Amino acid sequence: MAARLNQIASMCNSEFLARMDADDIMHPERLERQIKYLTLYPNTDVVGSSAIIIDTQNDPVNHRSATAASNALDAARSGSFIHPTILARASWFKNNPYSEDILRAEDYDLWLRTADYSIFRNISEPLLYYREIGISHKINT
Repeated sequence: MAARLNQIASMCNSEFLARMDADDIMHPERLERQIKYLTLYPNTDVVGSSAIIIDTQNDPVNHRSATAASNALDAARSGSFIHPTILARASWFKNNPYSEDILRAEDYDLWLRTADYSIFRNISEPLLYYREIGISHKINT
């Protein structure tokens, strides 16, 4: 996965790069809202969001809240960054490649390695419908 994510960053010709998985569904206004956020707060390196957890039928089964994070270390420690919700400037991804030696935790590794100089923020509104297959969820009522 890390090798493919790095390849995508190296091929990116736009100013921004959004991360998501093929089986997830993007909110129709996700890109607009996240790009606007990075434009309004140019010191922010990466912006994520909350997510609605969906099942194989695309039905909502839970909600994952993205709490405020002031830096990458806070994001990694709190688990507040939901990897497929992030958007950053393409240059940030190019300057901070995923480690291809880390399996299944390439995102946390990246957050920890960039903690000293990256600013991570979250939009509390869910902007991604995130499929977590194999994980049991119940809707909070």
